[in-house]
Amino acid sequence: MTFEAKFRKKNKKIAKSSVVTYLANIRRITKALGHKEIPEGPAWLKKAPQWLRKQKLNTKKLLSAASVKAAQAYGEEHKVLSKIMTDSTEQYDKERLKQKKTKREKVLMPGEGYEAVRKAAAKLVAQLPAKVGSMRDYMQLQDAWLLSFYSRHTPRLISDVAIGKGVNRIQKKGATWVLTLGKHKTSKSSGKSVIRLDKSLTKLTGRLVNERPVSIKHNMLLSAARGGTMSKSALSQRLTKLSAKTLGRGFSTQIMRVLKATSQSAKMKAVREYLAEMGHGIQEERKYVAK
Repeated sequence: MTFEAKFRKKNKKIAKSSVVTYLANIRRITKALGHKEIPEGPAWLKKAPQWLRKQKLNTKKLLSAASVKAAQAYGEEHKVLSKIMTDSTEQYDKERLKQKKTKREKVLMPGEGYEAVRKAAAKLVAQLPAKVGSMRDYMQLQDAWLLSFYSRHTPRLISDVAIGKGVNRIQKKGATWVLTLGKHKTSKSSGKSVIRLDKSLTKLTGRLVNERPVSIKHNMLLSAARGGTMSKSALSQRLTKLSAKTLGRGFSTQIMRVLKATSQSAKMKAVREYLAEMGHGIQEERKYVAK
């Protein structure tokens, strides 16, 4: 049995997208250690700690977690790798709580912040053809929708969203489009995520769903250029190309989420101060509201 098959069998309860990410990160480590493919044996794990300690903080955090998962799949002890993972995660969290831009964020984040994404999206929408006459037109429409969507809402990558039915789905309810993510990175702890799309997206979403070329045979929301489904990595790459083209700097959802969170910082500070004054959390707060 190959390592990949063994890993998938060992991690059946983990979301498929997470399994793909773990495998990609394990591949990245083993390649850095001189292997073309993930070895079937665990010998490479002995060299992993020394290599991991030399990496940047975020890389160390992500790849140490992948190394721990690899060790578990092999049935190997992983105390050293677990310590690197724990230490780097704690250090990363401390840095994020300082609310200071990382070097990467300083380079990638537009000067106008989240508003720059909205302006860029509006330009793409203004350039759209009145009707979709080809697959190329549809890809242009999809690009405009993608940037417009992420200029209003910032879930993680939504490559597995179906139209109408599915665990992750988009549906029209009345005049509003609703995106339901029943399975996502934190669904086990936080439950499903329901996003009522901003009104500015209503017409554009209607076009994306209703003007699909006949060459698209699947029922997923997003399509690849040749009509197939769009993978998670392809979506991330597309967003990076779109932001590079329209904003002069290429980034995907992680920076989008930082931009939106930063734009809401003052509001969230007021909410935290209010909850601290009341002495309860957001769920308890609902019990005190009387309309």
